[in-house]
Amino acid sequence: MSFELLTPQGAALGVLVALPLASLLRSSRRAARARDSLGLADPGPAGAGPPVALVACAGLLALAATQPVIKERESVSARSDAEAIVVIDNSRSMLAAADPGEATRFERALEGGARLAEALPDVPLGLASMTDRILPHVFPTARREVYFAALERVLAVEQPPPGTRDVQISSLGVLAEVARAEFFSPESERRLLFVFTDGESRPFGEAALEQTLADAGIETILVHVWEPGETVFGPGGRPELAYVPNAASAQVVGELGSALGGAFGEDQLDAAIQAAQDYLGTGPVENVGREVGAAHLAPWVVLAALAPLGFLLWRRNFA
Repeated sequence: MSFELLTPQGAALGVLVALPLASLLRSSRRAARARDSLGLADPGPAGAGPPVALVACAGLLALAATQPVIKERESVSARSDAEAIVVIDNSRSMLAAADPGEATRFERALEGGARLAEALPDVPLGLASMTDRILPHVFPTARREVYFAALERVLAVEQPPPGTRDVQISSLGVLAEVARAEFFSPESERRLLFVFTDGESRPFGEAALEQTLADAGIETILVHVWEPGETVFGPGGRPELAYVPNAASAQVVGELGSALGGAFGEDQLDAAIQAAQDYLGTGPVENVGREVGAAHLAPWVVLAALAPLGFLLWRRNFA
């Protein structure tokens, strides 16, 4: 744990305040000499209250301007040879559920992403969402709190909105962008792409996708999050007539998974996770640096400055 000032130049505020304080001090000394000449009683400690309060208020505000922080550092260890990225399909069809109030495909996919993270504790993990484009939210990191924060607070269906408004918008072909945009770090030797999708995709070039991911050395495991009889429910629990489930989605996911690495139904999640563990295997675990957590003290220092300021106002109005 360490104490640091993010903007030490803020201390210059104290220099600016020092000038009127020096003038106040001179005035206090002249007043003291005048009292001695006139034989008046010294006000005692009570007379020192306002100058002390002014100094305290100015000093605290100058400290706040330097943005003091307490930084906590801890060593983080992780695999240096392997990374995994979880992709969650967040197209509108992932809102489908068996009944209103039942867990949607999207909610079940999020739960699966959390289970995978717990099963790969030492593998840097990233997170992305997929509609008709793929968006990285977290690049592979050893900090699980970052991954879980994005999983729980950032991901949402059609957020950001897809580029088109067709009924069927998602495309598994956008997975190629993981390779083209270099979501994985160049140093990673084992690269795992773990995809949760309902497979209700527009047509895409399977051969081109397979070649792109293979050239980048990316192993892909797909989990088909889909159950028969599910539909998307709108306000009031009414089914959305525009949505028609695609029974062929299981075949699409199965064929693509067989070519890329593996395909599983959502009731086979344990087997999918085991396949991920088997692919990643074991490797060197190293200290990947120090992660920093910081507590910013400036707001509390400003609040503390209100105490001497309040004393000055009270003395002016009531003393």
